[in-house]
Amino acid sequence: MINTFRVSGHQLDLVLPATWVTIPLQPQSVRARDVRILVQRQFRGVDNQPLLRTETEHQLLVSADRAADAGADFLALSLMQVAGVPIPASMVAHSIPLESGDPRESTGCLAVLDRIIESLGDVESQHPAARLARGRVAAGDVLRRVAHRPGHGIEGSDPPTVIVADYWLPWPDDHGTALLCFSTPLTTHQEPMLELFDAIVESVHWTSPGDSEDIDPEEIRDR
Repeated sequence: MINTFRVSGHQLDLVLPATWVTIPLQPQSVRARDVRILVQRQFRGVDNQPLLRTETEHQLLVSADRAADAGADFLALSLMQVAGVPIPASMVAHSIPLESGDPRESTGCLAVLDRIIESLGDVESQHPAARLARGRVAAGDVLRRVAHRPGHGIEGSDPPTVIVADYWLPWPDDHGTALLCFSTPLTTHQEPMLELFDAIVESVHWTSPGDSEDIDPEEIRDR
């Protein structure tokens, strides 16, 4: 499934597994309804994971609300199952322009990533276990940060720990960056989950407007 969003006069296309779906972030009532429908679908026939189901729904509702509040482009959720066991995960896509007038604004994609690393300094001091790594995919240079963070716990219970993997990809004109934020509560399966997230990011490529079609978020209710 190809998903598209526009940034800086270009389109960013990425391929999600067929078991992932996108949901509209607005309005809130539709967003909440679709998250609940998806969780019901993912856990259909799974009666021995009530806590995981409740935590997954709560985590996704909070993540969807925060993504909408932050002006995210879209939210994608996993409906994957392995041997009948749900594999919960999510991805939020953002487009982030650099501040206009910054003299470093047009000094290339590596400089864009350097600025991101610099801005992450204070954050990383609070999360020393976070791992930063640079790489290259078809869309160009990429910066990945992996960390374990407290999730959004249900009231009266300890918050679950989640894996958060953030990927920054500079725009083709280097005036901003696309940010893909993945998360999953499956901390005991970190490496295969990161391999999945890496594969999705490796599918990213930039095209000119009109070269690909937008995915209609309403399709979710037709599946």
